[in-house]
Amino acid sequence: MGTARSLVDGQGYTSPPGSPPVGNFPPLFSLVLAAVGVFGPDPLTAARFVNPIVFGLTVLVVGLLARRLTGSLPLAFAAQLLVLAGIDFLAYATSALSEPLFLLLSLLAMAAVAGFLSVRRRRLLLAAALLAAAACLTRYVAVAGIAAGAAGLVLLSDRTLRRAWRSAFAFAAVAVAPLLGWLAWVQSREGRAVNREAVFHAPDGDYVVDGLRSASTWITTDTLTWPARGLVAVAVLAGMAWAIRRAPTRDAVLKDQRRGAALGGLAVLAYLGALVVDRFLFDVTGRLDARFLLAVHLGAVLLGVWALRRVDLSRSHLVRLGVSAVVGLQVANGALWVYDAVDDPAARPGGFTAPAWVASEVIDQVRALPVEAPVYSNQADAVWFHTGRAASLIPAERALLTGERNEGYEAEMVAMADALSRGGLLVYFTATPARTVFLPTQAELQQALALQPVVSDDVGVAYSLRP
Repeated sequence: MGTARSLVDGQGYTSPPGSPPVGNFPPLFSLVLAAVGVFGPDPLTAARFVNPIVFGLTVLVVGLLARRLTGSLPLAFAAQLLVLAGIDFLAYATSALSEPLFLLLSLLAMAAVAGFLSVRRRRLLLAAALLAAAACLTRYVAVAGIAAGAAGLVLLSDRTLRRAWRSAFAFAAVAVAPLLGWLAWVQSREGRAVNREAVFHAPDGDYVVDGLRSASTWITTDTLTWPARGLVAVAVLAGMAWAIRRAPTRDAVLKDQRRGAALGGLAVLAYLGALVVDRFLFDVTGRLDARFLLAVHLGAVLLGVWALRRVDLSRSHLVRLGVSAVVGLQVANGALWVYDAVDDPAARPGGFTAPAWVASEVIDQVRALPVEAPVYSNQADAVWFHTGRAASLIPAERALLTGERNEGYEAEMVAMADALSRGGLLVYFTATPARTVFLPTQAELQQALALQPVVSDDVGVAYSLRP
């Protein structure tokens, strides 16, 4: 959002104060918001319309693909309802994040690859490569889609192996080229293309449990406690599998349907593989939460309805009842989520635009500070977002991505205390949605420094240093 505002204001492609370097995020989502902002609306207002529209297009594409995969209009409609009512999809489609655009572009890229495998038209291959490239410029993890598309072009093709490899190479080359160009530009500007280093760090058991907990809500409801929710989800899946096996069948599965499902499976596996590699090598804070599993959820919906492709729903009452129950529960969950989210004043669900943030006394206290007064915070970008002034991040105990100890932590704490003694504020946000496990806790800061609270509210506390 800050980068989009910088572009609209004529300041170039620059990150706002308190944010990571420009290379930390791919550029396309910011560029889309800035393109709308050129015509007058603030990029935040642009996101308020862009992401729901993109989500609506995704639901439309899901219906078309499900119809092609299953040959069934009711199953296609069920797939659309599962996506439309999924509380994870709803949460991120109503946030100023790049996930909705990434999902739509990735879905279209795989659909174009599947189309090329069926009719072998070069323009479809080119379209698939360009869509995959756009997805990579939206989220870096979309390289998994390039890998899946290239693998599908080789493994699922009817052509000779040589021609299949040529198609895969052409697809991958065109898809990767814009990403390489972007990284080269970042390298020339910042001296390094990416801000990550490969350091092995194995995840604990909570990494897998978090993923299972998130996935269980695709079938049941998050009002159930874990692990009861997981047990219910397993029981529902087992019951559906038993009912499908006993159900009367209809026509044979078409080759294009099998190929499309196989390509979808490759995409899901490649994406999960990318998440696991990132967690093992590049990001110690990585997790399998609802946000990072959105693409897997989308693939699971399409593969799930594909699994029902041969069931004669007009004669299989058990399967029809099971599908109706799962869809009905998800629709009810989604409707309740929307009802609860509308006009919710709480800080955390609404992010920085929630009423609690907008009317925050802590933010007002920062606004009233003299320009020269230093401000430190556990979320410096929140200070910039609401006040337009730069803030410094409080010293980090460990590196965010690698988890390695910051050897200069004590010296940085002394420097921060010295700056605060000159009339500055330390603002600790307790409603922040960001990852802050690499920073000292509020209690640790209070123990290390002579802090006295100036004002507090639902978003956090503003401290000054005791004289």
